Amino acid sequence: MKNLYLSILISMTVPILVFGIGDGMYVGFWYYFAVPLVILGVSAAFKLTSSFYTGVSTAIAISFIIYLNINWTAERPDGLLGLGHIFSLPGAFLLVMITAYLLKRKNNRLPAQNLILGFFSFALGFFLNQIVLCNSLIYCGILSFD
Repeated sequence: MKNLYLSILISMTVPILVFGIGDGMYVGFWYYFAVPLVILGVSAAFKLTSSFYTGVSTAIAISFIIYLNINWTAERPDGLLGLGHIFSLPGAFLLVMITAYLLKRKNNRLPAQNLILGFFSFALGFFLNQIVLCNSLIYCGILSFD
């Protein structure tokens, strides 16, 4: 149960930062609540250990902070930056659901392993979707291979 509260606390850090520093992705304050709510809410149907959700929420928060920091530190902030994050979520969502399903089937209750798998399922899904996106639809600088 303690990890569940930790997961909620981690999910709330980004909206607090956005409220204090500003919405660097220009997507609206609601977005920083909706993404964790949807991903964690749907994956909660698998009833895994709370450490899995802590790993997922940590990866979500890191993805937000990386994107937000780009515009927070830029001389000329990019108004369409949030689209890169939004369009990379399907890969993250898909890999989190596949991982949750596999963990449920294996009946895995090891907290450390669930934390790591939760984190990397979101991070890897997001990154792979980002690579495809950056090499087909939008230019992403170093992530674009051409």
